[in-house]
Amino acid sequence: MFLDVASQGVTCLDLLAVIRSQVRELTIIAMGTMMTEELRCDWRSHGVVECLTKPVTPQILSALLGALAPPSGFADS
Repeated sequence: MFLDVASQGVTCLDLLAVIRSQVRELTIIAMGTMMTEELRCDWRSHGVVECLTKPVTPQILSALLGALAPPSGFADS
């Protein structure tokens, strides 16, 4: 799940609590315009696997999704 942290009136931690109460096994990537080490630590302690600073380039997204995707089971030929 890509979580854009620019939601008005709701914090990322509030959203993460609701998401985690419904779905335990979900890969969450958070994106925000303002990123601090404190936010990264807070979000990661609530299950976010990666914290990105916007704008995010297609190359970064592609590399991240490639690293997080489960193996396909097909051998490269």
